[in-house]
Amino acid sequence: MATATYTGTLADAGLNPITASAPQLTFRLENEATSGRYLVVRKPVPATILYDGTFFVALQPSDELLGEGNGRYIARAEWLDPIQGYSSMDLFTFFARAGGGEIAGMRDDLATWNPAQVFWQGSEPSPWPVGWVWVNTTTGDAKRMNMNNQIEYLGNIVGPEGPEGPGGPRGLDGVNAVANDTAAAGYVENPTSDTRGALDELFAKPAIPANVLALTRDGTHNQNAATVLQPWYAALANRDNTTAKVAVIGDSIVEGYGATAIEKRWVTKLAANLRNKFPVAGSPGGRGYIGAKYTGDFASFTWPCTLSAGVTVGSTDYGLKRSVVDIAGGKTATFALKGSYAWIMYPTAPTFTSFTYSLDGGAAVTVSQTSATAKDGVVTGISLGSSGAHTLVLTGGTSSFIDGVIECDGDQATGITVHDGGHSGWRSDQWAAGSANTVSNWPAAYKTVEPQVFILALGVNDQAQDKTAAEYKAAMTNLLTIVRSFASWQPIVLMPYGASGDRTASWQGFVTAMYELAATDGNTLVADMTLRVHAKDGDTTDVWFDGNHPNNKGHAMYADFMANFLSPS
Repeated sequence: MATATYTGTLADAGLNPITASAPQLTFRLENEATSGRYLVVRKPVPATILYDGTFFVALQPSDELLGEGNGRYIARAEWLDPIQGYSSMDLFTFFARAGGGEIAGMRDDLATWNPAQVFWQGSEPSPWPVGWVWVNTTTGDAKRMNMNNQIEYLGNIVGPEGPEGPGGPRGLDGVNAVANDTAAAGYVENPTSDTRGALDELFAKPAIPANVLALTRDGTHNQNAATVLQPWYAALANRDNTTAKVAVIGDSIVEGYGATAIEKRWVTKLAANLRNKFPVAGSPGGRGYIGAKYTGDFASFTWPCTLSAGVTVGSTDYGLKRSVVDIAGGKTATFALKGSYAWIMYPTAPTFTSFTYSLDGGAAVTVSQTSATAKDGVVTGISLGSSGAHTLVLTGGTSSFIDGVIECDGDQATGITVHDGGHSGWRSDQWAAGSANTVSNWPAAYKTVEPQVFILALGVNDQAQDKTAAEYKAAMTNLLTIVRSFASWQPIVLMPYGASGDRTASWQGFVTAMYELAATDGNTLVADMTLRVHAKDGDTTDVWFDGNHPNNKGHAMYADFMANFLSPS
């Protein structure tokens, strides 16, 4: 029995070769089998992979193998992951057709399956391999064993007629009458023929009811979430040695509007939920990044930084929240912190001078902001002493700017941190606009904290400010390109909130756009809140603060779901 050559191309979701990751590709039988005088075991057969990702492997065709597994093969890939070392996974099963060829067209799918052999005998064959047809020479009945190990009735061949008519030029007479290739092709191509009708019925896949599809759409989309989130899972598993970090880019809901305290907003509660699920001794955790200024007109709670009179926003191109304050000329930013450690984050430039910090009324320490080239995301670390309440006062010099402070409580080195990147009132196109240099602007700040997963929660302001779903998708496409410039390997989670106001119908267009965006990036997922939070219009669960923002309960619901979404279990 001769082997055949099977080919294909190994690539990532962007159809790029992964040869730089030292891939290995093997094929093994689903079950042991026999082939002629050979006993064939399940030992993997390695494929030869070329520099461009193409591969080839010699295998015994499935229709020449007899056994419980019906000759199906399992393809398995292994590659070097920079985070986790070697990763491996089973790709799919397939039926290796006689003659070899492209494996991609032989996946274990009824729509691409092709029967290969026929038994001509009076008794049912045993074993009966998948794909083989048995023609009962006594009754003329033709049956086939399909991919689900079920017997399919194909018709009856009797007397001088074949499956669809008399024999003669189309086949042989008598009990063994069989249509020749030309006639069989004609039957299949003719939409009104009995053969075509039987095939259509056999290969038809039942439609998923609309109500079921609506309930499971993000589950269907995110069936590969465990694979996409592996870098985050690895960081979470390593939280005893280094900090696992989440960054949330968004709007006023991210910043916490609608909650009665910063601890009640969903971003801060997400951190608390993750820490409760995955505790680390000695690392209760701080509130992460605290911008020097609440970016909206007013907050629904007291912001943990107080600015002296005359402090203004110097630019919207700096910091995790795209907001930097100008404290030049002795102005101050006073942070009310709760923790044991803090990083002050700020930009530097040739024209900037310095600022000072004072902890709990102590002596002022000077920090230079002068550099040869412009930079953002520069940090200075400060030990706050024992865990608890502390006051940090930043005072400006001649030319001084402050992004914010990263508050830690043991999580500066281990544990879990969630960073607030919310900018109240902003649409996706505003996030995608302005300067986005990975050294001198806000992307540099994200490179400094280097989260292992990003959440993008935008769209509410786009809809409220009469942007269309198409405009939103275009802006988010630009924003995702920017984020990928500083987060090339991290998974990104798009998070559509529950529909606000009376705009439930139009919001679905934005949600659809998020799924379409995720489909273009194999490292992006959708965490769909519209399936879990009642829309504002007609809400009976009391989760809304106003027409656009959740209340404490709504923030808690978002945090609970996202904590589960980001958990390996």
